[in-house]
Amino acid sequence: MAQHTVTIAASVSAGDAQTRWGVPLAANWPRFGGKPRFNFTTLEALNAALADSEESSHLADHGPMLLVLGPEVSGSTLLRLVDRLQQHSLPAIMLLPTVDEPSRGLQSGGLLIEAWDAGADFLADALFALAERQSTVRDLARDLAIATRYQGGVSGEMDRIHDELHLAASVQKEMLPRRLPTPDGVQFAVLFRPAGYVSGDIYDVVELDDEGRFIGFFIADAVGHGVPAALMTMVISRSLRMTRTEDGGRHIVPPAEAMTRLNEELCRGHRETPRFTTAVYGIIDTKTRKVTIAGAGHPPPLRIRGSVLARVETDGPLLGVFPEEKYTDTTFTLAEDEALLLYSDGFETAFSPLETGDKPRISMDAYLDEMSALPWPSPSQEGSAADALLCLERRLDEQSGSLHQLDDVTALAICSSRPVVAAAKLGRRAA
Repeated sequence: MAQHTVTIAASVSAGDAQTRWGVPLAANWPRFGGKPRFNFTTLEALNAALADSEESSHLADHGPMLLVLGPEVSGSTLLRLVDRLQQHSLPAIMLLPTVDEPSRGLQSGGLLIEAWDAGADFLADALFALAERQSTVRDLARDLAIATRYQGGVSGEMDRIHDELHLAASVQKEMLPRRLPTPDGVQFAVLFRPAGYVSGDIYDVVELDDEGRFIGFFIADAVGHGVPAALMTMVISRSLRMTRTEDGGRHIVPPAEAMTRLNEELCRGHRETPRFTTAVYGIIDTKTRKVTIAGAGHPPPLRIRGSVLARVETDGPLLGVFPEEKYTDTTFTLAEDEALLLYSDGFETAFSPLETGDKPRISMDAYLDEMSALPWPSPSQEGSAADALLCLERRLDEQSGSLHQLDDVTALAICSSRPVVAAAKLGRRAA
């Protein structure tokens, strides 16, 4: 058992303090604790030591203190002394001429308030208990300091990551079209809502010729979430070749050929760390409304006419899986009152929340009903493609869990009708 040191601070001489408190404490000290050592000082010297950080640390390494305060000690001095003891986690018993409720309320942690007439047996037991616990208090204080220091480091790291994610979101936003083409007779609209800072979805709408007759439209969904998926979308955006230069002129690359080349590029560049992607790429002739489209494992585009919808089946596999895969084109012509909708699979979970308790799970095809019920424009109905997607965005907001959506959602709409009513801007919470 270690020998403890007790500091006795009183407004008397060391000899008087030894007689009045040292001898009785030694006589009543617990037998299994070993006789204590005593260190005698004055209240003035103790106050000065507590005001010095180095001296207070030195005191913390010793045992508990017995402080004897006389009636001449003012209330402000008492409070300052209590504050310094608590600040440095110093264990002490403070003896006052009389103890009332306010002074008793100063007790906390390792500080006890007692009257002058407290028995030596009680004081000895209490000081021994404070001495025994002091090593544990020091260890906890050290651990707390280390944890606080690490917390500051973690907080700084989180702030850095937060800033980097904001920057990544800004970079991804720059990859998206600043505006959509507005050819006569055909209108485009987009809803783009990432689940987090960045999205694993990406889209593009590009005029492929100088006259703006042929327009390419593209949507892709990288497998996964967060930054890795977002980086993949940037690779896809840069790797898709919609046109090529031959014989001094620019030629449009058919969707199937563009997808085949994109697949080869992804397979060649990601052999060691494969990343898979679904996508749909198409070209529309805005004069005839003829659409040529090729898909790669993506949810089939929807042709919507009134409240009736039909899937445009594409049989291509995921991009980045099979190096020698050849993709094929599907061709059709949009009717005058028909809409074409491309979308990511995030809509399936957005309109089909997880099952909770006895509540049955909604069908995974519930999103199809939502899309067919949108106010798509037609010669007999005012509106625009943007109005329809704005309605879809509102429906997303009404779904359970919309504030913490599970997946990125992107929709690209193409309508053959002319817009009649200007629509509000979509994607308020995008990137």
